[in-house]
Amino acid sequence: MTPRHPARVLAMGPYTWALLAAAAVWPVAAVYLYARLGVTVLALPMWPVALIGLGGAFYLAVSASARRARKHAVRTVWREVAAANRAWGNAVAHMVHDDTGRVDNGAQRDLIRRHMAWVRVLAAQLWPPAAGQGALPDLHYLEADEIERVERAESAATQIMQFQGAQIRQLTLDAQLDAARQTAFMRLIDRLYDAQGAVEQAAAGQRLASPVRLVGKSLVWLFIAVLPLGLLDVFSHTALRHGMDAPLTSGYLFVALVPCALVISGAVFVCHALDAAVVDTPGRDDAVPSAATLEAEVKHMIGMDAVPVIAPHGRTQDV
Repeated sequence: MTPRHPARVLAMGPYTWALLAAAAVWPVAAVYLYARLGVTVLALPMWPVALIGLGGAFYLAVSASARRARKHAVRTVWREVAAANRAWGNAVAHMVHDDTGRVDNGAQRDLIRRHMAWVRVLAAQLWPPAAGQGALPDLHYLEADEIERVERAESAATQIMQFQGAQIRQLTLDAQLDAARQTAFMRLIDRLYDAQGAVEQAAAGQRLASPVRLVGKSLVWLFIAVLPLGLLDVFSHTALRHGMDAPLTSGYLFVALVPCALVISGAVFVCHALDAAVVDTPGRDDAVPSAATLEAEVKHMIGMDAVPVIAPHGRTQDV
């Protein structure tokens, strides 16, 4: 797991900044309403507020542990994809040939370019693209008719592997593969399907965690909202115990309660923000290679730095 740059932790949307501004102003407003305008109903018993804070702390602890577990699962699954990727590239590089050793380079390129599209689809499942970019990644590795079928398919990755299986069968009929090599390729496809299933399971776990994060975030903001009200009860009793009169109590609440509320609320928010800032992006470190790295590996295995691929409009291009 790689933490974001500190500047990115605070790179929040306007909605979050508005909530932070409200959280900063709210203690001052609560003290003013209570001490100056006499709205004493705002003072809440501290015990309910403390229980909400305890719930928020429990959520932060459990969330951090669960997040680390999910990131470890994603990293483990992606390592499986990387291993299967190398096995597929090696097989395509050394097993696609006829009995005389003649290599069908066109078939190699087809098997590799579809495989690279498959890797991109899996990466998009684990690390979904930003909103507005579509559910599928750039599929320019595929031919136009393949893209059309993939976009209509229930599972893009499964459809791509179906193309691969069909070409393995055709290569066998064309005597580019014998029965033993065909069997080896089909076992590799089974391995790729296993990796795909593991990716889908890990991606589903990440989606299920979203409602839990929403509940936890609401709990944190609820605690920040009611904290000044609970502190009103505590600090007003302290002022009463020391025999302070109304003006002195008002000044005491402004001087003591407001900074205390801001410090506690800020600490809770920072803990929540740091927990949410832990990400595991492919390519950030050696443990999680990016999809581009996996693509470069298999392209290198067939002896080409740039593999000609088909753009969506049918024009050949280099990648």
